[in-house]
Amino acid sequence: MLRVGIIGAGVMGRTHAECWSRLEDVKIQVVCDVQVERAEALSRTYNCDVSTSADDVIKRSDIDIVDICTPTPFHSEIAVSALEKGKHTLCEKPVARNLESARKVVKTAREVDVKFMTAHVVRFFPEYVTARNLIDQGAIGIPRMARTKRGGQYPLGRWNDWFSDVDMSGGCLVDTGIHDFDYLRWIFGDVERVYASALTWRRLEHKDYGLVTLRFKSKAMAQVEIIWAQPPGTPFNTGFELIGTDGLIAYNSQDSSSLRIMVSNGDNIVQRAESPLTESPYLTEIRHFVSCIEENKEPSVTPEDAYKALEVAIASLESARINRPVSVGGDI
Repeated sequence: MLRVGIIGAGVMGRTHAECWSRLEDVKIQVVCDVQVERAEALSRTYNCDVSTSADDVIKRSDIDIVDICTPTPFHSEIAVSALEKGKHTLCEKPVARNLESARKVVKTAREVDVKFMTAHVVRFFPEYVTARNLIDQGAIGIPRMARTKRGGQYPLGRWNDWFSDVDMSGGCLVDTGIHDFDYLRWIFGDVERVYASALTWRRLEHKDYGLVTLRFKSKAMAQVEIIWAQPPGTPFNTGFELIGTDGLIAYNSQDSSSLRIMVSNGDNIVQRAESPLTESPYLTEIRHFVSCIEENKEPSVTPEDAYKALEVAIASLESARINRPVSVGGDI
C-alpha cells in the first residue's frame, strides 16, 4: 500500500485526489492546505487526515508519496524537502518559478533514491500521445513546423488571485504555455531561440495573451498561442497543427471532445474536456508515476525535461518584456 500526502487542496489538488482514490493499493493519507476548510472538505470525501503544514506532511513516517499541488512559487522548496526526506514526489507544473530553483530540484532528484516527476499532463492526453506516435512512425514525414493554441478566460477564483502576480505565476506564458513548450520539445527536440509578444507587461486587469515563435536546434519552427483574455464563461480550448514534409496532423479540443465538464470555483467556472471513452489523462499520469515506483523505472517526464520546458517559458517571458529574441540552452 502506497500512502499519499497531497499538499494543496485547490483545483489541481482536488483533481489529483480523485485520481489517487481510483487506484488500488493507494491511500490518500493526508491533505494539506493553508486554507484549512479546503483540506477539511477533501478529508471528508476521502476519509483522510488534515494538515496546514507542508513540513509536517513531509516529516510523517506514514507517507510514501508527496503530491505537490500548491501555487507555483512553493513547488521547488517543497519538492527539494520531500526528496531529501526520501519521499517519492509528484509536482505540478512548472517545476519552479525560476531556473535557479529548478536546478536545485533537478540536482536533488538525481542524488536521491526515490522517484520524481513533474506533472506535464499533456504528455498523457490520448490525442497528443497519438500524434507523437504517428510522427515517430513517419506518418507525415520529417516534422518541420507546428502551431499550437491553448487557453480561454483568465483563471479567477484562486488563492490570493496569485495568477495576476507575474512574479508568482509568470503569467500565461509560464503557467499555461509551458504545456505546449514541453510537448513541442517532446516532438522536435531542444529549442534554440525564442521570440515572444505578450500582454503580460501591459498590466491589463485579469487579462493576458502571448504569441511565441520557437526555433529548434533541428531547424523546425513552431508558433504557440496562449490565451487568458477571452470573456468569462468561454470554454477552455486547446489544439495543434503538426506539419511534416509529407503531411499534417490537426486537433481541436472543441471539435473533438465529446464531454465538457464545468465546475464552479468561487467566482470562476473551471472547465475541462474529456472523452467518456478514454481514461482521464490526469489518472493516466498518476497511474504512470505509481508504476514507476512499483517497477523502479524512470518516469517519462525526467527532471531535465521539466527544467528545459521551464527554460523555454522563462525565455519567452523575457523576450516579451524586452521585445527581442532570446537564446535558449546551456548547462543545467
